[in-house]
Amino acid sequence: MRYQVLDHTADLGIDITGSTLKSVYAGAAKALFSVLSDLSAVRANEMMELSVEGLDREDLLVNFLRELLNLWNRNRFLVKSCQILSLAPRRLTARLFGEPYDPVVHRIRREIKAVTYHDVALVPTKRGWKGTFVLDV
Repeated sequence: MRYQVLDHTADLGIDITGSTLKSVYAGAAKALFSVLSDLSAVRANEMMELSVEGLDREDLLVNFLRELLNLWNRNRFLVKSCQILSLAPRRLTARLFGEPYDPVVHRIRREIKAVTYHDVALVPTKRGWKGTFVLDV
């Protein structure tokens, strides 16, 4: 028996910049769903709120994105936009706008298996904040 190990890239890294930390978290939500689907076809017809906790900013970002991915996997809800209502070092509350998936209307671009801790970072910059996270696709 023989086998060969093949290089396979199964991760997708994303950088988000924003003037505030809230804008980075909101941008991360939009980026996640932009990778998942074509957001131009998604309407912001429905609203829901989501609260998430984490041990620090980075853990909070990963937990937030994981909850969003779970929202997709469990409810087939596509998020068009996100507003961060409150943000503390270990907790955030977000308002999500979007609609349920309709296979006639929406196109799924790529399956996202997980949000990872690999290379996750939130760092201040001269112009605000930069966030980095990696998706397992």
